[in-house]
Amino acid sequence: MLLAFIGAQRLNPCCFLAYGWLQIYEAYVSLLRIEDFLLLKDLPAVSCDHTSDKSKSELKELKSGLKDHEERVEVNHFDDAMDERGMAIDLCVSNLTCMQVGREEEYILENIDLRTESKSLTVITGPVGSGKSTLLSAIAGEVPKKNGTLTRPEKLAYVPQIAWVFSGTIRENILFGLPYDEQMYKRVLRACALDKDMQEMPDGDLTVVGERGEVLSGGQQARVSLARAVYADADLYLLDDPFSALDFKVGRHIFENCIQDFLGDKTRVLISHQEQHMKEATEVVVLNKGRVLGRGTFTDLQGEGFLNTTVNPLHQKAPKDSTSDKKYNEQEEKFIDISDEKDPPSTGEKGLTISDEDRTIGRVSPKLYWDYFSSGTHSMGILSMMCLFPIAQAIIVAPDVWLSLMTKKLPEDQRNKINIIIYTCLVSGCVMLAFVRAYAFLWISLKCSESLHDLMVVALLRSPVLFFDSNPVGRILNRFSKDIGCMDELLPKEFLLSIQLSLLAICTILIPTVANPWLLFVIIPLMTFVAFVSKYYSKTSRELKRLESISRSPVFSHISETLNGLDTIRTRNRQRDFVHELYRYQDTHNQISIMVMASARWLGVRLDVVASLIVGSVAAATAFVAQDAAIATLALVYVVQITDTTQTAVRRSLNVDNLMTSVERVMTYTKLDSEPGYKVEKRPPEHWPREGKITFKDVSLTYYPGGPQVLKKINLEIKGGTKIGIAGRTGAGKTSVLAALLRMPDADGQIMVDDIPIMEINIQEARRCISVLGQSPVLFSGTLRKNLDLLEQFQDKDLWQALRDTQLKDVVESLEGQLDYKLSEHGADISVGERQLICLARVLLHRSKIIILDEPTAHVDPETEHKMWRVVREKLKDCTVITIAHRLSSIKDCDMILVLENGEIREFGKFDLLVRREGGILSEMASVSGI
Repeated sequence: MLLAFIGAQRLNPCCFLAYGWLQIYEAYVSLLRIEDFLLLKDLPAVSCDHTSDKSKSELKELKSGLKDHEERVEVNHFDDAMDERGMAIDLCVSNLTCMQVGREEEYILENIDLRTESKSLTVITGPVGSGKSTLLSAIAGEVPKKNGTLTRPEKLAYVPQIAWVFSGTIRENILFGLPYDEQMYKRVLRACALDKDMQEMPDGDLTVVGERGEVLSGGQQARVSLARAVYADADLYLLDDPFSALDFKVGRHIFENCIQDFLGDKTRVLISHQEQHMKEATEVVVLNKGRVLGRGTFTDLQGEGFLNTTVNPLHQKAPKDSTSDKKYNEQEEKFIDISDEKDPPSTGEKGLTISDEDRTIGRVSPKLYWDYFSSGTHSMGILSMMCLFPIAQAIIVAPDVWLSLMTKKLPEDQRNKINIIIYTCLVSGCVMLAFVRAYAFLWISLKCSESLHDLMVVALLRSPVLFFDSNPVGRILNRFSKDIGCMDELLPKEFLLSIQLSLLAICTILIPTVANPWLLFVIIPLMTFVAFVSKYYSKTSRELKRLESISRSPVFSHISETLNGLDTIRTRNRQRDFVHELYRYQDTHNQISIMVMASARWLGVRLDVVASLIVGSVAAATAFVAQDAAIATLALVYVVQITDTTQTAVRRSLNVDNLMTSVERVMTYTKLDSEPGYKVEKRPPEHWPREGKITFKDVSLTYYPGGPQVLKKINLEIKGGTKIGIAGRTGAGKTSVLAALLRMPDADGQIMVDDIPIMEINIQEARRCISVLGQSPVLFSGTLRKNLDLLEQFQDKDLWQALRDTQLKDVVESLEGQLDYKLSEHGADISVGERQLICLARVLLHRSKIIILDEPTAHVDPETEHKMWRVVREKLKDCTVITIAHRLSSIKDCDMILVLENGEIREFGKFDLLVRREGGILSEMASVSGI
């Protein structure tokens, strides 16, 4: 009785109850987090005008099809609202005040009044951080309002400042769930200057753009985002500076043919700093620090001095004469022409494709187990652990054997202190060894997980750009979230429990067999059957587990893309489409997960039958075969536990095999091919480069195998300290020069910095001499200090000086914590222009000898732009500065100008000389730009 009681207590309350309470606690914590998320406040309702014919026809469909959005929309009628001139009003903002989320005392918009006429163009301008983008987001319903009223048409199209392109074809991005109308579609392509790009794409508009639109240039992404809005045929268009990533020629074409012509009968609100846009606007609104500073026509505001610091003075000149106008119109006509006789794109060039996720077939190899433990400890540690477990199990069984032997002694001998001391020592040894065994195993397991995580991070950081272009972010996040989480939490506990239960199951079978060897005739066939069933189950469950892991990646990718484009999705009322797409991915994952659980129950039923047969056999043998009473009793005690232990041990062991697929997937990422150059030990001389001289010799570049050449036989020498401007139309290969210098990927030919070929030295050393300020600012979650000085190389006075140089000192001083202010993900809590200035401050701090500026002033107002260029000229005068620009005004002061076309050098020389060259590319671009 005592042995049975001890055995029952050991397995059930002591083991399963402890694990049960742990699972309950983890579920409780998860529920609290889910509860916090579900209790977040929804965005407030936005008053919408449903008086237009189009809105009336769509209101019924909206109510029946978009119940989730209907809760955020208040139906409102203007009742033929008119302004003081008797014009119909489409957008009415009255006394609008918005607060910073989480900081109720900080206003981001204050007492905004705005009334736009129907079919009008309203241009909003102002300095960096004035609240322009926030105002459009508030109109779109993406920023909660504190006070005031806002009424707008229901049919709304919003074009964000940072273009959002989701993985899929170009056509899918433009249609965005709407039916395909070929005539309308082609008109939209022409208006958005995408027709020529579609002809040059390997698969036309069916080209897959990849996650985040890697296949497209920044200008192409901006035009696809705009085309999506134009195709929607909305009543109100909110355009957040869609021209910032476009060169002047393409921008002018889009403004005249799309904004003015195609959308001429729509109400448009445009954010812009360009004078030509303001001159064509019905009304110009000037914002400053979240308030309306002035409003009226361009002429009136300029006369009152409101536009002196917000208008880009470099765009004030009109084309010089009628000849220029004629020339421009001819160029535009040629640019937008779509001819069926045009040669199709070359079939030799293939587009970038998203690679299928790797999936290993077959059983998990024993070598994987060895590699897993080798990542966390040395071979002696593994061998010691292998010896510790059976020794510990033998010590754990010893108290039961000793107690069974004690039952054969006389009562007075049983009470002997020596026997009690021996039993106490054995139990104490069990506790100590169990603790040491569990602690050592869990510690090694966590070290293995930590080591593999670090190896995977290093491998990813060293992977070529092509890997990230062809693998969705959800696939990578799946490794770092689910697979690493499995290695941190599930695998160590499951592995430890499976070993313990397997050794216990062996004891439950071994002890009855020792007591009665005749049981071997029953146990051997049953164990053979268990081995067969387990092997069959293992093959199936392992592949199901792999499929389950693979099917989880699309869920993460879809959620990531949806969050990135949430403002566009909600303003277009496409929540249901994206939710249904999520359901489709989740249903696929759930189907496989259910099959995983069903296969486990299939195994459990068969193991229960086997366990029952073994219990019956031992009980019968005890009754009919003569044997030692103490050993027979011990055999019965252990065999009673076999129902639980055998099934649980087999299931846990096979589950460990399934969980090792996560280790297998992580191991795959630790062995990714790295960019060439990381293993090169050759280092450049100390303080290299000293001059910043750059030489290109027959440099050609292709981003991926079989793709088009984006740079073709570039031969160029740039003297140290020279300021170089790179010009060219969209897709000419300007940004590819940056990619070649940074070896992303390695180019054909030779690139030398201070006469040292960068291909022959360590790639990290080659990149360390270059600082880049790209088109899109890159900030990380964390403090402002960390974003400026990640490696903590500079003192606070240096950080403040860099902020002072970039006009950010006052902004940072107003932040809570100042340099220790914590930025949200991607710096979403500050304006895009302020993010760009922070990135410029980071460049100023490091003072690399080579600086590459990829259209750094695209998102700032003209006054800030002038100050930024002054800082570049004064603070970086000894550096080689390469400026990639869409606007010629950004590079007119450079020492030399490089003009690219189709990846080839067409012109190189002084700006003034190239502008005066008759028939030259830069001359044409300058003529179009009015310079």
